[in-house]
Order: sequence, then structure tokens, then C-alpha cells
Amino acid sequence: MFRDGSWTVPSATNQNFVLDCTPERIANDRWCPRVVISRKSDERSPLYIANPRIASFDTAREAAEMGRLCGEQWIAKIEQN
Repeated sequence: MFRDGSWTVPSATNQNFVLDCTPERIANDRWCPRVVISRKSDERSPLYIANPRIASFDTAREAAEMGRLCGEQWIAKIEQN
């Protein structure tokens, strides 16, 4: 899903949300997923931030995709409530 450039994408689950999936570099040239979820109308006020350090990846793109999946799951859960 991610290509060169921005790590910020609109949510596929609900277009009213934006996901900033910029990964975090950690030791040994590994990458950790990270996601910041905001409403599209107010991207400066995050609703949810996740930085699950239980998994690390060889590439930034893989870590960003995992962050996106975590974010989409969070949005799907709040949609159910």
C-alpha cells in the first residue's frame, strides 16, 4: 500500500479518519510500527496513538503496513460501539 513519500493515508474503514503510519527506527536497522489516528477534520489532535514494540521489521514499509492494520482495527472497533 505504501509507496515512496508520505506515510499518512486516509482510513479504508472510515474516510473520516486519517492514519499517520510513520514507522520508528530501532536498533540493528530494524523498524517498529507506529500509528497516529486523527479525524480528517482535525489532524492536529490525535485520537489514538499506538507504538507496538512487540514486533520489528526489516523494512520501514513492512512496519508502516503493520501500523496501518492496527489503526484500521482500532477504527473498526469504535465503529461497532
